[in-house]
Amino acid sequence: MPLIGITVDSDFNHHRYSLNQAYVRGVLAAGGIPVLIPYITDGNMLNKLLTSLNGMILSGGGDPDPVLFNQELLLGCGEINPARDEFEIMLVKHCLQHHIPILGICRGCQVINIAAGGTIHQDIIPITNLQHRQQAPRWHPTHQVKLLNNSRLEEIFKKDILRVNSFHHQAIDQLAPGFISIAKTSDNIIEAIEMTTGYAIGVQWHPEELLQTNGIEIFISLVGAAHKV
Repeated sequence: MPLIGITVDSDFNHHRYSLNQAYVRGVLAAGGIPVLIPYITDGNMLNKLLTSLNGMILSGGGDPDPVLFNQELLLGCGEINPARDEFEIMLVKHCLQHHIPILGICRGCQVINIAAGGTIHQDIIPITNLQHRQQAPRWHPTHQVKLLNNSRLEEIFKKDILRVNSFHHQAIDQLAPGFISIAKTSDNIIEAIEMTTGYAIGVQWHPEELLQTNGIEIFISLVGAAHKV
């Protein structure tokens, strides 16, 4: 069974790590072994840890620091966590360099794009009239996304229209080199990306909250790719 690392959030005021259990349930249901990853910025220690893992999930959380993509902090940007940013950027670069399959969820999608050289919208509220932060239960799909033909997501879900949940106010702006947009909403917001070589996928929605409907499929795909590492 492949070992799947999962990044965690942290409360930097109270010195605690945290993670929604739904991520763990998704990995277990897909046949992987979840491994929660604390923030490690020592390169040698991180490399040693990652050599034991077969796949990686970047979990959701707060807003990435705009300095990471050479922008000033705008009014619409929320709380940032510099320690998490530093760790996850390093983590993504290692995974991409060493061909470790990686799935980014919500914030994780944005971090993958930033680490690979792209940018994000610090706040999409001024550029759309769709509700991307739903006022409904987390398991309830409120968005319709159109999947790119012949993309990895279309291959995973066997359809080109998907109903998903939505809890974000930021989104991909400029795609990183080597990445393409593979899902959009009707307002043209990028909802998913993939690397054109290797296995790196980012989705703006939260599939871990949709395990009883279509969410499990993407975890099965990640674990399947991790089997080959």
